[in-house]
Amino acid sequence: ERAREALAAVGGGSIEEAAETCSRLAGLEGRAVRVRKEVEHPKFEWGAVSHESIGVVVKEEDTQAWVSFAEQASWHCQKDELMIDPVADMIRPNVRVRVRAGLTPKRGWGLLQVDGVATVVAISGCQ
Repeated sequence: ERAREALAAVGGGSIEEAAETCSRLAGLEGRAVRVRKEVEHPKFEWGAVSHESIGVVVKEEDTQAWVSFAEQASWHCQKDELMIDPVADMIRPNVRVRVRAGLTPKRGWGLLQVDGVATVVAISGCQ
């Protein structure tokens, strides 16, 4: 049903546009998102958030959402101002990950070796 709605919404658009629309229709709670590039002035203002920020939707209600970003907790927005970040959204418990070259984890390396691979145990927020 959602796939048909997505294809109808994009009309003669591409499969990529339909996939993006389908993702939006599926609900955002718990998904990794960022502000869409086309959004110049979010309805409820930017606060400390920018187009580069990635956060997790903690609540959605009708056309609105609240997102936990590292820069700002409970950022209030319109759902259509958001897009799912495909890379960040793949990070879930039990997924194997590697820290990108040239980056240093905000909370340090712990037992992980630089350029090492580890398994995500839990995700506790965007801090």
